[in-house]
Amino acid sequence: MAAEKGNRAKIIRIAILLVVVVVVLWMVMGQLFGTHPLEGEPAPTFTAPMVGGGEVDLAAHLGVRPVVLDFWATWCPPCRDGLPKLAAAEAAHEATDLVVLAVNIREEEQDIVRFLRQANLSLSVVRDIDGAIATQYEVSAIPMMVFIGRDGIINAITVGSMSEAGLSAALARIL
Repeated sequence: MAAEKGNRAKIIRIAILLVVVVVVLWMVMGQLFGTHPLEGEPAPTFTAPMVGGGEVDLAAHLGVRPVVLDFWATWCPPCRDGLPKLAAAEAAHEATDLVVLAVNIREEEQDIVRFLRQANLSLSVVRDIDGAIATQYEVSAIPMMVFIGRDGIINAITVGSMSEAGLSAALARIL
């Protein structure tokens, strides 16, 4: 009888442990492979300064043109690696009305300009001076790309490096 109670208690502990492991794995997998909470939602609007002068008003493009936002920083190696792919994709789609905005987070303009010059890149760079745009878009890691359809709805959000094939596929869904 005592052995039976001991076995039952052991089985209950194992069952509880298994339930906890399953719940934790479910939560972790959702974080790693789940969709971003803004996917399928209208893109938040912003007005911000551009590197080199002027401002961009995202609202002027939403509902009219497809838009790609790339959140990045000069100190981020995967960001630096991805920007040439983004510039090439922008050039390849020059005949379309695609809007590509590289949103630099919290860096000084002279540092951004120096980096772009050294990397020989020509991109439309938005300055997110205080991180407010990144907060609106719930940026938790960079690089993060946001693909917005002509309807102004966020089609996809990717975090981390993207292959050229992945970038082309994401662009095809919004063009």
